[in-house]
Amino acid sequence: MTYEADLSVLASALQPLAKSIYAQCARLRAERKAGLVPATCLPSIMDDLLSETMKRIHQRKDASDWWRNLFVQFQHSFIAPDFLKKPALRKWLNHRQVTENLKLLASARIIGTDVDEFTVREYLAESYAEITGEAQQLSSGPIDVVVAILVAGYLTSIPTEQRAVAGMVQSGTVRIIEAVESLEESIVGQGYANRTPGLFIRSTQEDEELVEYHWKQANLWFRFPKQGWAISTKAAEAGLGDMTLEHISGKDAQIQLHVSILDEKYRRNWEKFQTNTTDLWEGTISQFGSVENREIFVDGRSGFRIAGKIKGQEHGLKKVDLIYVPLGDNRLLEIHLTRNTQHKKESELEKALELILSTVKFER
Repeated sequence: MTYEADLSVLASALQPLAKSIYAQCARLRAERKAGLVPATCLPSIMDDLLSETMKRIHQRKDASDWWRNLFVQFQHSFIAPDFLKKPALRKWLNHRQVTENLKLLASARIIGTDVDEFTVREYLAESYAEITGEAQQLSSGPIDVVVAILVAGYLTSIPTEQRAVAGMVQSGTVRIIEAVESLEESIVGQGYANRTPGLFIRSTQEDEELVEYHWKQANLWFRFPKQGWAISTKAAEAGLGDMTLEHISGKDAQIQLHVSILDEKYRRNWEKFQTNTTDLWEGTISQFGSVENREIFVDGRSGFRIAGKIKGQEHGLKKVDLIYVPLGDNRLLEIHLTRNTQHKKESELEKALELILSTVKFER
């Protein structure tokens, strides 16, 4: 077999680059950890960027400018991409399941998404050996290099000064598109039943139409309508920074409230955070229609609101309203409304969001 050792030897020349690329991911993983919510799937934005890089890998003609720029971005001496030209590697990467698993590993490298890495790598090693003819034990280098190139393609698509925001926004996208059911299940499994009720969140008022909650982590009170909505406070009750209101119509219509930690560079520069976050979202939303971006006031505090459409994981386009308000003490309140573009209860969903925003009261 002519491919034996050839691919792995070529890959070994690129492994120092892989280490350099992975080092750039530390900040994003730290930001995602500060957000407190484990991601369970690929965000559509990240998936699109990783897929675009995979297309470049598949191109038969050199994307030489892009490839050279990758080395410049990571301050590495240039190496010709001979590894990517090998027919055996291309044949392996042509398998959809292979590319999806490689993207899973790349996502885990970027923001630390929860992936069963052993199982994923086992599949990749077996498929690599079967298709390329190399031994399974030689697959580690090629796998790492392809994953590193995917990560690099993602990072180089985002301006350096926006990468910290990207980590926060990408993990937020997961929360927008998918409910936090897996988080709640893990809380239950880790002894949720032994948590002290009312320690972090408790209802303070309730009537036939409205219920009011006091959320200590966010230092605020807010109200929401009882009819047509179910609230999940399990994460908040366990001391985590998430709460979900799901409409009775299903997961395709929900409001999420999230408390996260601002990156150090934005703690005294809210305008920079607003600019970078807005630019990042506008670049995504503008692909699917117009973008609304305006200043809002929540109990007297200035924040901003972005609205438009994004690509969902399973339900096509989704309408989103993304609200960001500083909490002080280097924390951030995010309120996200997401629903299908043709949702029959659109006005009801928007009224619920407006009710929350109009009744938020911060501790003085």
